[in-house]
Amino acid sequence: MTTVLNGTTFSQFVTAHGPFELTAIAVSAAAGMRLGFSMINTHGLSRIASLQQAGREAMPTMGAAMVMLAIAP
Repeated sequence: MTTVLNGTTFSQFVTAHGPFELTAIAVSAAAGMRLGFSMINTHGLSRIASLQQAGREAMPTMGAAMVMLAIAP
């Protein structure tokens, strides 16, 4: 059986996956950058305390990314 791929098939695939998956990837990257920057700019805290605080602040963002990735088709 031969599968024929054309522009319509590709565009349907991208539009079905793009909104949720690509947004989840961008949101995850933002949460990761938040954690990474907390190691650089500690605001007077130790690195571990700064990372813990940033982790607590980034959890809602990470949770939203997990939900978006889970509901992607």
